[in-house]
Amino acid sequence: MPLSAFKEVKQVLSLLSPYLRLKKVLSGLVLKLIEEHPKKMTAEHLMRLSSLVDETSRFNYSKKRTNTSQTITAFLKNTSLFPVETGV
Repeated sequence: MPLSAFKEVKQVLSLLSPYLRLKKVLSGLVLKLIEEHPKKMTAEHLMRLSSLVDETSRFNYSKKRTNTSQTITAFLKNTSLFPVETGV
């Protein structure tokens, strides 16, 4: 999704959010996702965003959802792209 689309979605959600009842928490999570989306994606960013997407999934039912934070972490480990913690 182009960054300009994020800006437009953020604007619409910000305007609608005060009037939402059922999806107010979901709209807040989506706004958080948009704000935390980096210009350059790294493995750390991908893992953080995937966990936020997992949080949004509890508001929407989808049988076809196959990519979760667990599958992304497993993929990153299998391809040696998993971030290494240095302990510094």
